[in-house]
Amino acid sequence: MRSKCLTVLVLFLLFCGFVLLRCYHIKPSSHKILKVVEADEFFIDLNDDNAIGEDEHFKLKDVIAYKPYKNKKTDEIVVSLGLDIDEYLKAGFCARQWAIRNLSDKNVYIESKLPLFNKDKPIRCIKIKYNNSDLGEFLLKNGLAYLYKETKDTDYLELYNPRQVKLNALEISKIPFYIVNLRNDTVHKINCEYARLISNAAIISKKYLNNYKQCSICFSKNSGFDLKVLKSDLFYPKTLSKKFGNIELFLINPLEFSRPNDDCKNVFCRAIIREINRSEKSIDIALYGMGSQKDIYNALLKARERNVKIRTVVDYSKNMDTVYPNTRKFIQDFNSVTDKNEIIMHDKFFIFDNKKVLTGSANISSTDSGGYNANIAVLVNSSKLAEIYKTEFEKMYLSKFSTFKQKTQNSSVSVDNSIVNAYFSPQDNILESVILPEIKNAKKEIFVSAFYLTDKTLINELINAKRRNVNVMVLMDSVAANNFKDRVYLLRNNSIPTIVENWGGKNHEKTIMIDTKVLILGSCNFSKNGFIKNDENVLKIVNPEIALFYRDYYLFLFNSIDKKFLNYIPRAEGIESKNSCFDGIDNNYDGKIDKEDEGCRINK
Repeated sequence: MRSKCLTVLVLFLLFCGFVLLRCYHIKPSSHKILKVVEADEFFIDLNDDNAIGEDEHFKLKDVIAYKPYKNKKTDEIVVSLGLDIDEYLKAGFCARQWAIRNLSDKNVYIESKLPLFNKDKPIRCIKIKYNNSDLGEFLLKNGLAYLYKETKDTDYLELYNPRQVKLNALEISKIPFYIVNLRNDTVHKINCEYARLISNAAIISKKYLNNYKQCSICFSKNSGFDLKVLKSDLFYPKTLSKKFGNIELFLINPLEFSRPNDDCKNVFCRAIIREINRSEKSIDIALYGMGSQKDIYNALLKARERNVKIRTVVDYSKNMDTVYPNTRKFIQDFNSVTDKNEIIMHDKFFIFDNKKVLTGSANISSTDSGGYNANIAVLVNSSKLAEIYKTEFEKMYLSKFSTFKQKTQNSSVSVDNSIVNAYFSPQDNILESVILPEIKNAKKEIFVSAFYLTDKTLINELINAKRRNVNVMVLMDSVAANNFKDRVYLLRNNSIPTIVENWGGKNHEKTIMIDTKVLILGSCNFSKNGFIKNDENVLKIVNPEIALFYRDYYLFLFNSIDKKFLNYIPRAEGIESKNSCFDGIDNNYDGKIDKEDEGCRINK
């Protein structure tokens, strides 16, 4: 009796073991993939009945294939992987097409233990072998998948290949792809800025194009992205300066330094100190603020010690020390006159001994005169021009700012082979009297480099110039571009190549070059406030030699930026903007610096 019971117990245990093995492990025989959902998701014919069962739905363990569609989480994933959205979608297209062609109706081996089937979580995660290779390893090596963020598989960690993802995207770029908005079935060109705003989208090839309604903007006859972008083989490693007789032009190169500088390390900053040290009688200064530029500050203190008369006008702001930390001290040390209101006194000019004028787009700060941002400045040796600037300075020194100033008289002077005209905001109506007439008269090309380009009248005139076959190119700062994306879209959708910098430092220029003849520069942003409200100054220099020198430099700057930013807008502080995550400043003014900013965080 006892032996019978023991026999029954052994048989029962053997039966239970068989059931458990059946539930947890598949015998090492192959099973056919009945349907490919994605490169990491499929239905496998466990029962060998050639029919899809509810317990035959599987995903790869630890590996996530790229998908040819995007949702609300995709943007976050793309940033964490260091990819662009089009690279992610193209990788998804490659992954799906490879899986459909190579896995459909093919036999695979299940390597891992098989979890129990649960109707509440019907998709089970497994590892499988295809062609005697681990499928997850294959996808990772070939840039078709990335790792699940919580994976502990050290072998997989070493196989992730983002470089191959980019190569794949580049390889198939010749194939025309389109983005479909899954909510309204509208198809966009892949480089349409509106496509980036879609939360639920998929990528399709050209053969499916007629299945969807087309975006009225990126498919319009006037849109197109076959843009005329002039190339440049020139390379300028440092800030440039060149003399044209009594005019010295400074082009402050944002590629020279990887972070702001408190010391005078570039030729422009040293030129300011040179002119301060040479001054014998007077220096009149109008500044937006005084940043951390101890060499310039000390040079001014020493000039005063040798009895040089220094008068200063400075913008007033409740938060003046936030960006320019020495402004209050500067006002106290030099008894500065301020505008005493929140309207901006935005000038940046020096008058040395009533003989020379130094002006441009650069503030006295660690980012501008320190050489981190792109800027332009000019030193003009002309007592007549100095007189014009001194008249403007006297108005402000007598506390007449903004609309309380009278129109400038006799603003044109001849300097060697150049005609130089000075204009001041708001009284001289810079937009109507200077900029628009020059754009309307342009015959061949207009190159714009702008911190802020927001005035729609100016933008529309650039579009009109483009329509009469003038080659218009625009280089914009990423802060302004992110704040005014509609202006960027307007320019791009009218076939004007508009590139947004990703240097880290800003494009702080406010410059227009026309027909290699006219160069317009100064402190004035191309905005409504700049034209009709702020205190600003602008020079128009007519000299083909000077314009050509700037033209070559402009094309160098334009071509230093990745051409994908002709279609996309990089964040001012993010991994796509070179130095912005390591430069120690708040590039996008959100109160977060470097890796505190979401754009600089990389999830590993």
